[in-house]
Amino acid sequence: MNPRQVKTMGLVCVCILIGCERASTPQRAAIFVTSNPHRLVTISVSKEDPQKCEVDYPSVLVRSSKHHTIAWAAEDNEYWIKFDAGGSPIDPANRAIDVPRGSQTSPPFDIPDTATLKYYKYAIYTSNPDTNPANPPPTPCKNADDDHDTGLNVKR
Repeated sequence: MNPRQVKTMGLVCVCILIGCERASTPQRAAIFVTSNPHRLVTISVSKEDPQKCEVDYPSVLVRSSKHHTIAWAAEDNEYWIKFDAGGSPIDPANRAIDVPRGSQTSPPFDIPDTATLKYYKYAIYTSNPDTNPANPPPTPCKNADDDHDTGLNVKR
């Protein structure tokens, strides 16, 4: 190769690296998340403790004015979502939401315009916490206060 070809190859490599760097920046991911109105939270058993569960989308932001929706999915167990005493933006009665094993809540839940704008915390259970209110509810596999890891932030 002559010096001119080496310079050209070097310039091409630099341009490719800069292009790859820009393509992998988080800004592209942020554009996708903000333009996608459907939020899907996946629940799974914790690898560290099989009595615990984890979510892949910890604190979800939904905007009622943009008609965002929320759904939960589970592959390994059936789960129930239960909002804390602060209430539910989805159901004023705050009933537990069933997340079927191997599926997701369907259809996704709309956030009504009447929902109070705030951060809603929820716990995740492996058995329905509403089935027998006379007994103490089951222990959640993910507590509503776990590092603010399970929440739904509702904005206009």
